[in-house]
Amino acid sequence: MLCGLCGRKMQSHQAHETAYYRCRYPNEYALANHVQHPRNVYVAEQDIVPALDNWLLKAFAPHRLTETIRRLHAAQPNAGPGTVAPEIIAANKIIAACDTKLLQYRAVADAVLDPAVMPAVDAPDPGGIAFAELEIQGLCCRDGRIRTDRI
Repeated sequence: MLCGLCGRKMQSHQAHETAYYRCRYPNEYALANHVQHPRNVYVAEQDIVPALDNWLLKAFAPHRLTETIRRLHAAQPNAGPGTVAPEIIAANKIIAACDTKLLQYRAVADAVLDPAVMPAVDAPDPGGIAFAELEIQGLCCRDGRIRTDRI
């Protein structure tokens, strides 16, 4: 939640077993930035929750759901082509580990097994590479953002 006076992010705060949001703005900052701002601004959470609940009910109403999902998707930061999501990095590590195991299995098979048995060894690990590749394809769009059908 942002302070309406200075635009800074408000902090959560508890006092007398009640949740508040507060903005602490030292006098020196207010004077330097020419902002009329009390030292502390408090907003009780109980005063915000009903309005927030109503807003969420409207935003996620069945007839507005598609538009809300589109807006959530558009609001994501654009990761850009050079940025890779942590989930994609993890999936790529799984693929690399499976590729390494597969190469090791093939080396053992070349040294020990009869060539008639080899086709069975060439099959990739269905629980490793295939799952990781599906995770990469299913999670993100080309720009690195989460797809709308995954929000």
